[in-house]
Amino acid sequence: MNGLWDYSVTPKDASQPIEFEGQILVPNTNLNSQLRVSATPRETSPLNSSNTMNHRTLLTSSVSVMLATTALATPVILFENSDFEQGTLKNWTAEGKAFQTQPTKGDNPTKRGRKDASKHQGDFWIGTFENYNGKSGKPGQTQGDGLTGRLTSHEFTIAHRYINFLVGAGAHEGTSVRLLVDGKTWLLSPGFASETMQARSADVGAFLGKKARIVVLDNVTGGWGHINADNFTASDKATATVVKPTATKKANLKKPTSSGGRKPPRPLTGGEQVAEMTIDKQFLIYPIKNGAPKPAISLSMGGKVVRFYTGELASSADDIDWWAYEDVSEFKGQKATLAVGGLSKEGFQLIKQSDTVPGQDRWGDESKRPQFHFSQQVGWNNDPNGMVYYKGEWHLYLQHNPVGWRWGNMTWAHGVSKDLVHWQQLPNVLHHRKGDAMFSGGAAVDWKNTGGWKTGENDVIIATWTSTGRGECIAYSNDLGRTFTEYEGNPVITHKGRDPKTIWYEYAKGEKPLDADAQKLGGHWVIVVYDEDQKVGRNIAFYTSTNLKDWTLQSKLSGYFECAELYPLPVDGKSDVVRWVVFAADAKYAVGTFDGKTFTPEHEGKHQLHWGPYYASQLFSDTPNGRRIQIGWARINMDGMPFNQTFTFPTELTLRTTSDGVRMFGNPVNEIKKLWSKTHSTAKRPLSDGKPVKIATSGALFDIEARFEVGSAKKIGLNIDGKPAFVCDLESPKNDIRPIDGKVSVRILIDRPMMETFVNDGQMVITATYQNDLNIESVEAFAEGGEAKLLSIDVNELNASWK
Repeated sequence: MNGLWDYSVTPKDASQPIEFEGQILVPNTNLNSQLRVSATPRETSPLNSSNTMNHRTLLTSSVSVMLATTALATPVILFENSDFEQGTLKNWTAEGKAFQTQPTKGDNPTKRGRKDASKHQGDFWIGTFENYNGKSGKPGQTQGDGLTGRLTSHEFTIAHRYINFLVGAGAHEGTSVRLLVDGKTWLLSPGFASETMQARSADVGAFLGKKARIVVLDNVTGGWGHINADNFTASDKATATVVKPTATKKANLKKPTSSGGRKPPRPLTGGEQVAEMTIDKQFLIYPIKNGAPKPAISLSMGGKVVRFYTGELASSADDIDWWAYEDVSEFKGQKATLAVGGLSKEGFQLIKQSDTVPGQDRWGDESKRPQFHFSQQVGWNNDPNGMVYYKGEWHLYLQHNPVGWRWGNMTWAHGVSKDLVHWQQLPNVLHHRKGDAMFSGGAAVDWKNTGGWKTGENDVIIATWTSTGRGECIAYSNDLGRTFTEYEGNPVITHKGRDPKTIWYEYAKGEKPLDADAQKLGGHWVIVVYDEDQKVGRNIAFYTSTNLKDWTLQSKLSGYFECAELYPLPVDGKSDVVRWVVFAADAKYAVGTFDGKTFTPEHEGKHQLHWGPYYASQLFSDTPNGRRIQIGWARINMDGMPFNQTFTFPTELTLRTTSDGVRMFGNPVNEIKKLWSKTHSTAKRPLSDGKPVKIATSGALFDIEARFEVGSAKKIGLNIDGKPAFVCDLESPKNDIRPIDGKVSVRILIDRPMMETFVNDGQMVITATYQNDLNIESVEAFAEGGEAKLLSIDVNELNASWK
């Protein structure tokens, strides 16, 4: 048994036992055995009278040890001043200049006006951007990102399974907390591109009994070129998110790395480099340097290019920002040729086969990683594509750059879920080609096998997309959407446009069919696609087909842009009162009728449901019970992360009659309740100036619902951690929120780093960036300028769907 145990010392010349501090590691010991050890005295007073392990004695003698059986659950200080609360660097050694004014005192990020508070423990902590330590400088004063250095603890013995700590700031390997054991360096955690520190528990069970040192490293200049750290403790049980030590190299302080592009990337030099290989691993991994030149990358099998990208590849190990990967498991056992043009020899040698991807142990827990919204593991995303439901699975394909943080190399990536909240990323399905990107499109189930492509028991899933080098194309899948085969007759439509969405139009009783084939089928296919026409201008074109191969243009609807949608919805839930909706990338829509060939709007202009950085949404096809579920591209930059952009939470759409006419409403799908963990509620309460209703919370992820009766108040709203999250200012000319029967409702989903607000039961939906400090402590309902009533409020803490 390994552990840190209480014990007593009985000197030969004393009649009473003397308690003292010490650590004994006893592997494979019977609990009833006794050991003979030597106690080394140190002249000092007790550290903590409530903890018998923290007493020391002045005597040296042979002692008798009795083992206890209780593991250490409450964390203890790792060593004296491992929490920096002495306000000095006692028991730490600093190199370089980054730590010359450390430790810093107080919440300096907040003092200088940042929204991401430090969330430090006690008074003192390490923050190499800061220049205030309580003695010199002033609160909020900074020294910036230009200094580098290393802070190394004195040596201690690892006597517990977990080392717990707080870490924040730069999300680079060069701004991180590390561990030195037996001369080797182990990465415990980098920061998270936020001043707010997060708690981590490093599992060091493999090192029990060994001597070790903690290293706090700042070896990066430029944006987020600093490190925050605090409160190193030990315990036998994890107190926070567990991280595994990862072997790494000792940092060279003479060669700091640069973030934010301050150090110019190396230019491409030389000719093409080629490597022959037999594919025997799952991944081909690529080192990425954001902002670097983009050499051509090709992978060939038997002389045929099967993958082609231009990627921002790192020229050396010191330049790597993150690792991209390509799943090549479908080619296992085959001989392949990798060719890269203009990259350095060192950079080329970094590209290799692997069954793991460097950094994958941190996927899902990055500071800006959405926790209950889908995001790709690495690389860029934009439009959702090919959204379809089949055999219990929701498929979300997406526009994706596998080897870059920015747009490019358009490929269809693939996410799949059984409940719309827990997602799994599968291998890419439609691959970028040289001179031919795979742009957006849709998917549907060919229940009647109209294309004739069915080969097994599964129905065919068809995908339509824009091939930038050819036109509108179609592919089909017989294996539940895992892989697709291109139709050999592609393209099926050629025109100036993009983003085809395919739907099946079922005939109503007595409706005239398209032709004899359509009459037998009971309906026909429709492609709705963005089109550019000199006479009509930007428009949506409607094409029809009965076999998915031959398409006929039927009509055009002017005034609409890319990523068009067409779908029916019942009004007020009445199945006999149905309207059709045309919806485009800018989230503007029209309500009207559709006869299988032509859409006719029933009103002037367009309406809008979604606001904020919301774009190019799509609905799932073939959903159970006719549900209309929508996901949009949330255009939010994820600086410092290995991925960029994300998607909105699935929203269920309805059409309802309002005082302004028939309008679309959107609300989070009910499946979100699967993530609810704890609910804080309050009954009806009055609100007035200076008398809010405040609910204490804890966590970073929330689903908040509140209902107000406006009364005489001029303003109502919700504050989160004291900052406005929702405000209805009834006297502001810019206010678009109108009470309904004197009431206003709001629902807010809070994730990292985004917030979605649903007003008046989904009459308006707002997507926004939210600087989530990952520890939200309060939600407050308020009223100003009169009296209002808080009719109800439910604050639901959420579990992360990544876990």
